[in-house]
Amino acid sequence: MNHNLISRAVLATALLGGAVSAQQPTFFDQIASFGVQGGIAEIVSANGTGTVLAFSDADAGRVGFVDITDPTNPIALPDVVTGGEPTSVSFSGDLLVAAVLTTPWGEDDPAPDPTDPANAGQLFVIDAQNPAAPVVLGTVAIGFQPDSVKLIDTDNGPVAIVCIENEPIVVDNAEIVLDEDIPGFPTSGPNFPQDRSEAGFVQVISIDTNNVAASTVATVTLPESLLTNAGLLFPTDPQPEFVDVFGTTAAISLQENNGIAILDIADPNNPSLTRVFSLGNAAERLTDICEDDAISLDQGYPSSIGGSVDADEDGSGNPILGGPRQPDAIGFTPDGTVILSADEGELNRTGGRGWSSWDINGNVIYEDAGRLEEVAVVFGQYPDGRSENRGIEIEGITSATFNGRDYAFVVSERGSFIGVYNIQNPANPRLTQVLPTGISPEGIVALPARDLLVTADESSGTLTIYQASTTFPDDATMPLTFSFDVPFGGMSGFDGTSLGFFAVPDNALPTAINFVQTGSPFTAFTPLQLSIPVTIGGEQQRYDGEGVVRDRSILAPFGGFLGGFFIASEGNGSSRPNLIVQTNLFGEVLREIQLPANIDAAADASIGGNAVASAGAGTIRGNGFEGVTLSNDGRYLYACIQRQFNSEAATHTRIARYDLTQIQDGSAPNSDFRTGGDWEFFYYPLEAATGAGFIGLSEITMLPNGDFLVIERDQGIGAETALKAVYTFSLAGLVPDANGVPDAADTVSKSLVLDVQAEFFPFEKVEGLALIGGELWVGLDNDGGETENRVVNTGPLTLPGGN
Repeated sequence: MNHNLISRAVLATALLGGAVSAQQPTFFDQIASFGVQGGIAEIVSANGTGTVLAFSDADAGRVGFVDITDPTNPIALPDVVTGGEPTSVSFSGDLLVAAVLTTPWGEDDPAPDPTDPANAGQLFVIDAQNPAAPVVLGTVAIGFQPDSVKLIDTDNGPVAIVCIENEPIVVDNAEIVLDEDIPGFPTSGPNFPQDRSEAGFVQVISIDTNNVAASTVATVTLPESLLTNAGLLFPTDPQPEFVDVFGTTAAISLQENNGIAILDIADPNNPSLTRVFSLGNAAERLTDICEDDAISLDQGYPSSIGGSVDADEDGSGNPILGGPRQPDAIGFTPDGTVILSADEGELNRTGGRGWSSWDINGNVIYEDAGRLEEVAVVFGQYPDGRSENRGIEIEGITSATFNGRDYAFVVSERGSFIGVYNIQNPANPRLTQVLPTGISPEGIVALPARDLLVTADESSGTLTIYQASTTFPDDATMPLTFSFDVPFGGMSGFDGTSLGFFAVPDNALPTAINFVQTGSPFTAFTPLQLSIPVTIGGEQQRYDGEGVVRDRSILAPFGGFLGGFFIASEGNGSSRPNLIVQTNLFGEVLREIQLPANIDAAADASIGGNAVASAGAGTIRGNGFEGVTLSNDGRYLYACIQRQFNSEAATHTRIARYDLTQIQDGSAPNSDFRTGGDWEFFYYPLEAATGAGFIGLSEITMLPNGDFLVIERDQGIGAETALKAVYTFSLAGLVPDANGVPDAADTVSKSLVLDVQAEFFPFEKVEGLALIGGELWVGLDNDGGETENRVVNTGPLTLPGGN
């Protein structure tokens, strides 16, 4: 990790409560996560009193409303159906406007005609004075492809500023859409593909609330010559993206063009373009630009991409130097002297992979220089899967004054977090907190009058609400995991000790056995203290780790005193076998134990072993081993299989058992590292699916009394989740499956221990269990950095019947 960019002291500020100053610092704590029904939440705004939120839902063609009078208990209010795709919303007082793309299209669709008045965008004007019954006052015809909108109150009434993006509609010679967003394609000429969209512009709308149809619309064009002189990338294709306003000045991001336009809107009926400036290219920093399932911030960016973005990604055919910032959201500081930019990028290998700030003339005041990506690595929220694209992709940004101090809120769409900065000195922002959000946050609004902060999280369809206070949140039940030195993420299986838990990543990262400390002196945080690479011949391996247990088995060296670990590696049902991997204390692989080939199509058929097959001759699916545990006497390995076998009903899955005496007495067949042998199965009855996707098991652990705990869950995210729970069962009195069909003799009877939906909302992959000092810890697999690594102390384990 590149500690030249950000020091441990700076990180400690975010970890331990901020820097000392003359003013009392403000900290933020999540108090609610609200799942919207049947769609997404993209852009969010709040009414004048901060008691009602409105959000755009492009998927469902509506504007949603939520009552946050009690911010800990958000309540859904009636929607306003807009049709099309609402792209943005903005409140001023009780008046709301929504910009709507009326004629959406997609790849392989016939191209819409931007000049057809029937395809014009619409600005919905909505009276939300009674939020329980919002009233559409009318609509105003605006440009074809609106994006961001900002509503302000002036002496002459409400005024809306709308970015008409008009992103390219690239078509073939049959006028079928090839790609909807490649900047700079020609709009005429004999050759295809071509762009059927027109140049974007900005509209300033003086709204007549008594007669919306009589509202006046003033259009501000973005001349090619001005954009050329400013050094922008695609002067014929401006694509205005996001707008913010301070006083009578509007700032507009031209994302693909890597610029910002400044408008004077003192006279809304005669607005003027006063300035356009380029944001240039990101300063050199170290980052990870290889999507290789390994996090390493050791490549120079933008220098390491070879000096330019690939020509085939630039419709104009012009070379683009690597690393243009290409800002998405922008926002003024509270005093209006500085513009903050979310340097997301647009094409691959573009973007600042962070954020910047500028004076009104376009002079850079501050550049993140990769610091926030390093912070994301520290908290396990760096999405390696986006490394070749734009890294953490800072998409949203805003600022506000809380408790007399100015803060910037910087939103990572791909890392799913907010970086909170003290910007009292805009040239020297200080990181004060890292706040996990829902999945893929895009919109953000600060409500300092109510001490609230809200994000709209597009992928999880949630609104996440934070409360501001002068007390640093110190919640020992849901601490943040961090590591100064070891990149981590995707923790899929746990094994508890008296001091913390061991965990393994899935195939999002190279396989390692990590130890995370819990308890005093760390309460709000759990540090990752140790990482043991899993190796063969000194080379780190890449298993799909889904479970781990310390080796206290009959095979462990020195009676288990120096035992290593067993790791459950999930197969894919075709080419990658399900394995239980045994390592020594140093992570060196001793053996891989496979399922028999008649059960697992990916197993090595030359290594013997038997198991009762499915009555329908189905083999294990791509959802195989999802956890591993040991019997208390060290004789048996147990693995839970996530789903039913192929061609079986989704009513049962299997608990697999392997007798280690086969290896101890030398009867288990083997070849090099791979060991076969016989497996036995018991059946586990699954709940009926009521949420999204299938129901399956995600973890297994044996308790001191010989019973088992498992996690059973669906695939639901946000409002689509219905089952995230811990169950217990016993195998006492049961016999292994003999005929491939579940019956009373081989099927467990389970009991609910704990419903953990609320603790893990809105996430899907609840996949870790650890018993630590009699308390049950449950963990989330964050898919290799795409969300937070949430771990929850659910308290003392209480089993049904008081056992």
